[in-house]
Amino acid sequence: MEFLQGRALLNAVGNLELKDEYTEALHKLGHDLEAVAEQEPIAALGNGGLGRLASCFLDSLSTLNYPAWGYGLRYKYGLFQQTITTDGQKEQCEKWLEMGYPWEIPRNDISYPVKFFGKVVDSYNGIKEWVGGETVSAFAYDVPIPGFRTKNSISLRLWSTRALPEDFDLEAFNAGDYSKAGQAHANAERICYVLYPGDATDEGKLLLLRQQYTLCSASIQDIIARFKERSGSELKWDALPSKIAIQMNDTMTAHFSIPSITMQP
Repeated sequence: MEFLQGRALLNAVGNLELKDEYTEALHKLGHDLEAVAEQEPIAALGNGGLGRLASCFLDSLSTLNYPAWGYGLRYKYGLFQQTITTDGQKEQCEKWLEMGYPWEIPRNDISYPVKFFGKVVDSYNGIKEWVGGETVSAFAYDVPIPGFRTKNSISLRLWSTRALPEDFDLEAFNAGDYSKAGQAHANAERICYVLYPGDATDEGKLLLLRQQYTLCSASIQDIIARFKERSGSELKWDALPSKIAIQMNDTMTAHFSIPSITMQP
């Protein structure tokens, strides 16, 4: 659910053991490595030791050449920033995506439906079917995690949520009811707005649950899709437990995460 990766530039240069060469190259261009590195926004998708621990798992898996994936949510604002004013401490949104994030790779070809509410009914042919409710799409963004002294690199796959195009109420929009027209899109995007939304209210608890369910649903769909793709015509479901291991990392009360997914070749 949360990752505190730190600055990717210094991590990548260090893992490639090219810090001296990179520093010299920047000096020839009139720049300083530390000053350049400071310009990179920190992807504050985790909190303190909890988020850093999950990121360390990924660093270790990549360094040890394991075929692993990390899964999380692509929070728009991430962990909040703190400022001190004359009125005391104030929390502000952390805008790590304001200027774009050069290390992520949008995977618009990879998306999965995540369904909320609704109900399961018996269809006409006796098969159980989910109907009604609300559907959002989880789109993948991959962040490479290079290993140390190895050619291996794994990915942290982050999910961003959007509504379906057909959920936009064009009739309401043309009638001037703009809030109603875009309600489905606002609800979908709200899932990935903020890390650790306040859960003192029922609305906050529901949003937190939607975040956790989105992570689990999209990630497991992705795991199964990759298992089916690699199995090809030799697909055998009883082989799934011997090919895939899911590690869940406890974070805070009522919070959980899936920091790493290992897939056997």
